Amino acid sequence: FEKSHKSDEEFKQTLTDGLILCRLINKIIPNTVPFANVGRNPIKWLENVQFFLDGCRRVGLKEDMLFEPYDVKYFGNDAEELERRNQKIAVTLFWLSRIATHLPPFNEPGSPPRLG
Repeated sequence: FEKSHKSDEEFKQTLTDGLILCRLINKIIPNTVPFANVGRNPIKWLENVQFFLDGCRRVGLKEDMLFEPYDVKYFGNDAEELERRNQKIAVTLFWLSRIATHLPPFNEPGSPPRLG
């Protein structure tokens, strides 16, 4: 299928401030991120992304499974580079979902995975 540069940008824009990522890791391990920075400061947004990545390490993701904080900030004109960085983010989310299904409360008998 044809790649849509606009959808790549929308995907990235959703994650830019790191708030959704912080909420996600807190759903997996409550209070992993005790607070997240809200506002329009891009430096604080990167800090939120770093909080998320630290939480990923805490649940067992290895460095080669993680995207880089600046991958979320890339909005350049190179569609291939944007796609590459978005794929790195997607791979991190994939590995996080795999690990999360083995953590309480996701691994309780009869309890469906709640990610997604």
